[in-house]
Amino acid sequence: VRPGIYIMDIITHFAYYNILIAVLLESLAIGWLFECGKISDYLNHVSAVKVGAIWKLIVRYIVPLIATWLIFIQLRSDIIFGYKNYAWYIAFGFGSFLLPLVISFLMPQKLLDKRQ
Repeated sequence: VRPGIYIMDIITHFAYYNILIAVLLESLAIGWLFECGKISDYLNHVSAVKVGAIWKLIVRYIVPLIATWLIFIQLRSDIIFGYKNYAWYIAFGFGSFLLPLVISFLMPQKLLDKRQ
C-alpha cells in the first residue's frame, strides 16, 4: 500500500474547494469591498479588451452564486457518497482546505501586529 498516493489523491480532490473558495472570496472582495468602478476604469485603460457595465453585475452576483453553488454541490456529493471509500479522507481532506483558509485570515493580523 502506498499512502503517499492516497494523500496526493485526497489533496488533489480537495484542491477543488481551495480554488472555489479563492474565487468566491476574490469576487466578493472585488465586487463589494473595493470600488468596481475604479477597477473597471483601470482595466479599460490598460487592456485592449474593454469591460462594460455588465462586468460589475457578473463580479458582484453571478460569480459568487456559481462558486457557492459548485461548493455546495461538491460538498453534498462528498458527504453523501464519500470519496473512493477512504475512511480518513474527511479529516485530512477538509483539513487541506480549511488550514490555508484559516491561515489566510490570521496572517494579515500577524503582519499588522508586527508593524506596531
